[in-house]
Amino acid sequence: MAQAVEPVPELADAVERLRRVPGVGPVIAPALATCLLEKRFTHPDQFVAYPGLDIRVLQSGQRKGRAGLSKYGDAELRRLLYMAALGAARCRTDRTFARRYEREQAKGLAKTAALNAIARKLARLTWSLVTHRTAYDPARVETQPKHPASLDAGT
Repeated sequence: MAQAVEPVPELADAVERLRRVPGVGPVIAPALATCLLEKRFTHPDQFVAYPGLDIRVLQSGQRKGRAGLSKYGDAELRRLLYMAALGAARCRTDRTFARRYEREQAKGLAKTAALNAIARKLARLTWSLVTHRTAYDPARVETQPKHPASLDAGT
């Protein structure tokens, strides 16, 4: 006889926070929350690098100085973040990520590269929501801290 697994309150709270982010649905939210709570990344760049969404310069043969995703890491989590970015870019109720997608394409990025930029932004955002236990606020998505050291001030 199988026993029922009791939900962990911290996980349920994190999933609920993440579900409010555009593009993050019932499959993606638990996967992100579980990873963030298990690994306890101390900086958002660590979480961006974990699924391989960090940018690396790729040089080999004829490819000199081209930047691309490192793709070292959890491929399934990278796929889920990409799918979340796709959903966020198409969201009609919250246009925050749709505007960002348009800006990335205006810079000259291909559609896939623009979606990967949104996936990186979503990774940083979800790290912040789970780590600091804050609610999603679309007005704060585009704001940057005044000083880079302010990210580490709380720890």
